Amino acid sequence: MSRPSPRIVATAFLTWVTTLASGCVIGVLDVDDGDSLTRVEVLDHQVFSLDLETQSLLQVVALNGSVRVQGVAGAEGVTVNATRRVQARTRAQAEDHLYSLRVLVSKSANAILAETSQPSSGSDVTYVVEYDILVPPDLEVDIVQANGEIRVEDVGADVWVENGNGNVTLDHIVGGVWVAVANGEVNTDVFLPRGKTVDQAVGNGSINLKVQREVSAELSAQVGNGTISIFGLTVHAQIGSPHALSGLLGGGDGFIGLSVGNGWIQVQGT
Repeated sequence: MSRPSPRIVATAFLTWVTTLASGCVIGVLDVDDGDSLTRVEVLDHQVFSLDLETQSLLQVVALNGSVRVQGVAGAEGVTVNATRRVQARTRAQAEDHLYSLRVLVSKSANAILAETSQPSSGSDVTYVVEYDILVPPDLEVDIVQANGEIRVEDVGADVWVENGNGNVTLDHIVGGVWVAVANGEVNTDVFLPRGKTVDQAVGNGSINLKVQREVSAELSAQVGNGTISIFGLTVHAQIGSPHALSGLLGGGDGFIGLSVGNGWIQVQGT
């Protein structure tokens, strides 16, 4: 599949409509919010297991929480573990709003989709969904989230990530990588096959990229305010300035494009 260059995630998301029934309440916690008024957290855990047929892609559309996707050798399907959390002033209020916080899991011809649906957050209610998803290692991964951490590991296929606010970690990836983050850190350990792309953009934060020493790619890195560092790689035909660097790694078969508005970029050969 092909994707455009990274886009900073918009602050407004579409509202996804659902008729999926909610699960059972399995936990109630008192939460100290520091203002002498106790908040109550109600949580619910759901598990969805789906066999793969013609699907080659996992898509996650999340709002507030965290997303972790892990490739598992020998897995033949996708397992979505989702924990829904609602904080409110009273238990009754939290339980009532829990039924409005939905996790939808569905199939299309080419993709498995997991998405969050929730009403607009009020001042007294907080919605969070934590995803922990297990996939076959060769499944492509596409994640969009508004706020929270994202982690993808042990995936031997292309990965796309868009995150509004929060850190992104991509570990042991074999394939192309596209990442856009408004505010946060991006840490990537990737083996980039010939002809593939690493394209990462951060508004405020940092990019820390580890790639094999034998990588073959054009390199372009730029910062608005910050620094660029290269370790363990030989950059041929290098052109540099205080805020930009470009050149060739190996034969230049692929492409590595990195951009940070305010922060720093580090590229390391491993």
